[in-house]
Amino acid sequence: MQEKLTPSGFHDVITTTSERVFHEMEVLASHPNTPLDGLRNACSRLQHVSHVRLAVRNSLQARFRFQKRNELIQGLCQLLVSSGGYEGVWVALTDKTGRIQSWATEGLGESEALFFKGMKNGKTPPCLLREGPPALPQMLDEECRCEQCPMGNCSWRQRALIAPLMWHQKRFGAMAVIMPRGICFNEDEALLVEEVASELSHRLHEENLEEERRLSDEGLQESRRSMETLLTNLPGMAYRCTVDDSWTMHLVSAGALPLTGYLPDELMGNRVVSFEDLIHPMDKKRVKETVLRAIETEEAFEVEYRIYTRLGEEKWVWERGTPIKEAGHTAVVECFITDITKRRKVKEDLQLSNMRYRTLVEDMPAMVCRFEPDGRLTDINKSYCRMFGRSRRELLGQNFFLFLPKGVRDAVRYRFLSFTPQEPMATTEHEVIMPDGSVGWQEWTNRAIFSKSGEIREFQAIGRDVTQRRLAEEALRKNEQKYRAYLHNSPVGIFVIDDEGRYVEANTAACSMLGYSRQELLTKKVTDLAHVDEEKDLVQAHLDQLKYQGKLRTEVCFMHKEGGYIYGILEAVTLELGLYMAYFIDQTEQRVLQSQLQQVQKIESVGRLAAGVSHDFNNMLSPILGYAELLLEELEPGQESYGYALEVKNAAERSRNLVRQLLAFSRKQVLSLDTLDLREIIIDMEVLLRRTLREDIVVDYTLDELACLVQADAGQVEQILMNLSVNAQDAMAEGGRLTISCLREVVAPGHHLTQTELLPGEYVVLKVSDTGVGMDPHTKDHALEPFFSTKGKGGTGLGLSTVYGIVKQHGGSLVMDSQPGQGTIFTLYFPITDGEPAPMPSRKLKPRSQHGSETLLLAEDNEVVKNMASSVLVRQGYTVHKASSGEEALMLLESLKGKVDLLLTDVIMPGMNGRELYTKVAQRFPKVQVVYMSGYSDDVIAHHGVLEDGIHFIQKPFTIEGLTTKVREVLNHS
Repeated sequence: MQEKLTPSGFHDVITTTSERVFHEMEVLASHPNTPLDGLRNACSRLQHVSHVRLAVRNSLQARFRFQKRNELIQGLCQLLVSSGGYEGVWVALTDKTGRIQSWATEGLGESEALFFKGMKNGKTPPCLLREGPPALPQMLDEECRCEQCPMGNCSWRQRALIAPLMWHQKRFGAMAVIMPRGICFNEDEALLVEEVASELSHRLHEENLEEERRLSDEGLQESRRSMETLLTNLPGMAYRCTVDDSWTMHLVSAGALPLTGYLPDELMGNRVVSFEDLIHPMDKKRVKETVLRAIETEEAFEVEYRIYTRLGEEKWVWERGTPIKEAGHTAVVECFITDITKRRKVKEDLQLSNMRYRTLVEDMPAMVCRFEPDGRLTDINKSYCRMFGRSRRELLGQNFFLFLPKGVRDAVRYRFLSFTPQEPMATTEHEVIMPDGSVGWQEWTNRAIFSKSGEIREFQAIGRDVTQRRLAEEALRKNEQKYRAYLHNSPVGIFVIDDEGRYVEANTAACSMLGYSRQELLTKKVTDLAHVDEEKDLVQAHLDQLKYQGKLRTEVCFMHKEGGYIYGILEAVTLELGLYMAYFIDQTEQRVLQSQLQQVQKIESVGRLAAGVSHDFNNMLSPILGYAELLLEELEPGQESYGYALEVKNAAERSRNLVRQLLAFSRKQVLSLDTLDLREIIIDMEVLLRRTLREDIVVDYTLDELACLVQADAGQVEQILMNLSVNAQDAMAEGGRLTISCLREVVAPGHHLTQTELLPGEYVVLKVSDTGVGMDPHTKDHALEPFFSTKGKGGTGLGLSTVYGIVKQHGGSLVMDSQPGQGTIFTLYFPITDGEPAPMPSRKLKPRSQHGSETLLLAEDNEVVKNMASSVLVRQGYTVHKASSGEEALMLLESLKGKVDLLLTDVIMPGMNGRELYTKVAQRFPKVQVVYMSGYSDDVIAHHGVLEDGIHFIQKPFTIEGLTTKVREVLNHS
């Protein structure tokens, strides 16, 4: 009987050869009833097993070590087909995730292309992904094949076996064989295929182990090579020693030879000498205590000490070490030692040098000090302490310049700070405040110490007291000393010039005024400081006058070194030997303040004038304007008298507007502020501007995409736009382009000088520019002044001044830029605000007058205004009762028993004012409404409370339309 094939190996599977089986078959053939067919089948199987075994051995043993993995499985597939007798074979290897990494096939014919295509597309046979322990190879036939399997077309046509490739629970992939046509499938054949798969898995496992060992050996060799290179290149010696009595070394780097003169082998194991014996006897105890303390605390240590080399040379070394624990206690110490002899020598030399320098400095009779650019003393010697009568501790940190009189501090400090790397030192003499408060003189030789970048880091100065010498010189040259003292301490700028106008001498004040140091000023001429080229001839003329007359007094203007101009009065006298002394008094600030004061006074004067005349003037204009309108209603257009009345009305309106402009410029009016979007005001004004301006004026608009909200009076902003637009039209007589823009802009700190009154922040910028003739400097300087007009007698000179006053009253700023022939740009800055914009006032025309039948009480102390207003209201159908004072109005109201619908009262009257009158009326007759009127400026009547929200007020002079509309509006509202 044929024995069952077990997975114990090929040697147990094959017990006889195919030749022996054939021989026995011939012997048995002579006997009857012998199962020859069974013997032939057994022989055929044994021969098949032998061929398979031979193919596996040739593939796995003879070629395994010389081929890559994919070549290995390809060779196995070829031998199993060519020598093993299988119809076809495929092997697929996978990674840990089950994805196929490589594969090989043989004998698949047309199915091979499908196999490769399936593998490349990532189609993994399900049998490769099977989990669980290894099992016998599975038989594939048409009934059990997988539809998605890439082997579907090449396995089920003939019987095939699929076997997993596994070793010690690690999966490598799977293999499949197509049975030869003469061999029938049975359990023995499955065991044979399993044995082939097992041998292949074992070889793959050994290959993995060998690859891991190879990589490990290569990494270890690389690590050792790196360590050896590192230890060889270290600038010192690294070692490892045991914690024992002799500190036995087990590892010593190549740096031991240049450090100690001993080879590493001579120090390892203390073969020739112990490193401990090389330590200097005076340092040995300290080094040992340091190491033992580090072992006890389990911390790294550092120590410097001396050693003797093999040749007896003494060296200083620095050592750093770390205790290493083994088996729970410190067993070894790993350390690094490097030679620091040269560094110690440099350090000792530096200490010696510092000591010598300190001794030299301290023993010097001269004062020596060092201080920083701000004057803070960082080092002084004993002579410096004796000079100022204080200890070293008291003086260090004090300011060097504080010991100088105030009159020379700035000049001395400036000389120090003017040092350069090219000229780093200078010798100077200056006054100094002595401990007793007296003033002495010292001579200092100063040197600046610079950084690599050229910045002054420190000053070193050597000084001596020259007070006695200076006193002796002063005694010999008393007059000159007095002159010098006056020259250098005078707050007036004093300088001396020669016949050619060169500066020979200048005091501190003169240098400070002009921004030059004394040395710089002495290289210049007076004509060099003239503020414009045209003035140089004038300066030369003054110099010639001084030569011939011996004295000079005039106003001059110098150009400052940093830019700008210095204005003042100069007086000069003649000295001897062709020298001239000049005294200069700086009046720049006074001139600026005087100009500002004049402008403020001018504005205040206009404001007081406007406020003073506004009441009386408005009271006079009210009847003129009112009666003119009444005449116009009575007369027919075209009559000569109609034209006269119309001229009277127009003159009255111009007079009223003039007063309002004066009040606007002087900021005497109270604005009705609302949250407005300036873009909407510009859009609302577009039609009106187009009708006002000539057709040859092209108007462009540029508006921000975001809302431009400000707190403003809509009427005043409209007046700004109208004034600037009309002025631009006048500047473009031949036509041109007017551009109006409204944008948001952020003013950053450090903005342009022309906008210094603006605080940093966000603003709404209204810009009006034209392409007109522009302004010359004189016109530009006076353009915003009241009554200054570029239109000759035809202008009032209040247009731009009114714009300026309105902008300032809104908390904004105005910047004007104009050049002759290049047009003018007005830039108005308004503080931006938040919130919702108020609705724009309607521009619909109101009725010319409105009638009524109610009863009115009119309180007015001006008889003409009272009669005019009464006449107007009576013509409109109202019943009007007149009173000349508040007291009379109350009596009249009592007599009428309160049968009055509205009180029309002047705000300011002799005795009881309008507000007090209505307060008493409201207490007695609360249904009576009130309308206030006044000819005073708004700031005068504001404190009476009649300009508060909800209170009705009409400004004199008023028109018939204005009066009747306001009265009708209040009555309708009630």
